[in-house]
Amino acid sequence: MNLMTFENNGTKLSGLLGDMWTMLADFLNFTIEAVEIPEAKFGSQSSESHIGLIGMLRRNEVDIVPRVAFYLNTNDIIDYSTPLWTNSFRVYVRPQFESDDSWIFKTFPLPCWISIIISIGLFSLLGALFDRLNQAMIRFHGNTLQNLLLEHFFYTLGAFCNQGSIAVHVERSRIMAFSRRASAWLIISIFSTTLVASMTHKEMHLPFTGIDSLLVKTDYKLILSTASLAFSKFQDIILPNYTSRKYRRKIKYVSVAEDMYRTGCHGTGKDALFEAEDRHRARATRTCTFIPTEEAYFSTWITTGMVKGFQFKRPIDNGILKLIEVGLLDALKDRWLIPPLSWPPDKYVVVGMKQVYVIFTVLAIGVIVSLIIFIVEYIVFIHRRHHLRRKWDKQLRKQALRLKIPLHNQNLLVNESSPKERNIFLL
Repeated sequence: MNLMTFENNGTKLSGLLGDMWTMLADFLNFTIEAVEIPEAKFGSQSSESHIGLIGMLRRNEVDIVPRVAFYLNTNDIIDYSTPLWTNSFRVYVRPQFESDDSWIFKTFPLPCWISIIISIGLFSLLGALFDRLNQAMIRFHGNTLQNLLLEHFFYTLGAFCNQGSIAVHVERSRIMAFSRRASAWLIISIFSTTLVASMTHKEMHLPFTGIDSLLVKTDYKLILSTASLAFSKFQDIILPNYTSRKYRRKIKYVSVAEDMYRTGCHGTGKDALFEAEDRHRARATRTCTFIPTEEAYFSTWITTGMVKGFQFKRPIDNGILKLIEVGLLDALKDRWLIPPLSWPPDKYVVVGMKQVYVIFTVLAIGVIVSLIIFIVEYIVFIHRRHHLRRKWDKQLRKQALRLKIPLHNQNLLVNESSPKERNIFLL
């Protein structure tokens, strides 16, 4: 772990705290005799004695513990140095990245979409007005303004969708045609440049926001290390709120922090860690990526624990203050506690069907609507033709009766292959 590591058979310290105490030893001229202890509990009272790191300090087995959390209830047992940094305890979970199905609507912000719609409406209205004005000037009464407006709307929409525009010999205003094509080309170019980026963009989603939503609403398991500083606080403050066996089954304890990260990285993917922020950032360079949830629990100071009445406490406090004042402690934190950037990956992200199914859905809807319109128009056409045929035959019968011409062959009135005989009755 990057907080403190032992090198050269325990004779050299490394990591954030190791480098800090090496600087203090050089500055204050003392020798460090390091004692490597496996994962140990911070300490709690058992009968009339203390166990864990607090017990070792009280029994004078060690003089200094480099990293402890400041708790008021232990202030009469051990001494604390100048605080090093603040620390919070959070739930960490592996990030989930999902494709955004609404990417086609998020390519442009809402004001841009409104501007595009207004532009289509203005081009349609101005094009229809220009055509109507030209018809009035040449005294030609063609389509109504409503039909012209509808026609120009479809032409303009087709141009903005890169589906062509009004033919040059039909377009009345060259300025309008150029403006429409230029605007459509600009919008299509902008849309094309951001198309692939929008399709491959993935958003991060948190499956829960804290311990409560994890235990109540999800099937995730919460993993804790019994050797962490937050274990006792979790047992005293958080765990009493979840007494049901249903919730207790979702909480798992491990004795070694490495096992906690190993389970979280290589497990079922449904594991979350309850960890201190500095320990997470120190281990982030060696494990998979975990991200913190929104809710933080019982923040406290991280300090150095000393034997009660330690005679060199004051020089050590002054040395720590000097490291903080000159910025060396911040430099060490920047060096050892920065997590690596593991997302996005370096490999090329291939566009899958999940990113483009919206386009095919829109095309399918367009084809279905076109078929429906075609069927409706065909039905209307058949109905109108049948209606006109009956109306025409009725007029022919009236003409024949008025001229008193006998019609021995009734098929003459409905025979469409002999238009000359139809014209006899109109003379």
